[in-house]
Amino acid sequence: MAAWKKWWISFAMLLQIIVGIVVVSLWFYRDQAWTIPVNDWLHSSTGQSFSAGVAMFLIIVALTVMAVAIFRPTTTKQMVIAKEGANKVQIDQQAVEHSLGTSIAKYDLYNPVIKLKMHRNNRKADVTVHGMLSNRTNPKLIHTVLLQTIKENLKQDFDIDLNKLHVKLSPYTDKKSVVVV
Repeated sequence: MAAWKKWWISFAMLLQIIVGIVVVSLWFYRDQAWTIPVNDWLHSSTGQSFSAGVAMFLIIVALTVMAVAIFRPTTTKQMVIAKEGANKVQIDQQAVEHSLGTSIAKYDLYNPVIKLKMHRNNRKADVTVHGMLSNRTNPKLIHTVLLQTIKENLKQDFDIDLNKLHVKLSPYTDKKSVVVV
């Protein structure tokens, strides 16, 4: 998470802590001389409006933090592949896609396009291969060969496990149909 996000979340949570301490103090010490005027003001219409505004602010902050936590994407464009103390090595998504593209270049696929989604939490990747079959390619064997090649490349080169492989093939000519295995 970026440093500025951590500071904004910390600031918002600090405001919630301060409001909570004030409310608990006013409730706990309600018979003290210094809390009686504050409690009287809170019971007025202006104090009620102020309390409603503070409550709405706290609800909005809580919902925002929950939404960030829930809807934060689990995929990333860069993944840490090695980490030792403060030092880390990151690999870019496009570099992994290029490496996979060169590893499957030996198979008879025309215009192969690889799309990659790297999951940051469990060091796994979803790979989608789009390609056009040549006349020499056996469509029944291409999926297993691509699966083995991509799995080995990801594990050996980047220490990333393969989560899912989707192979979407199209025929070289429109006259023939291709069954994707």
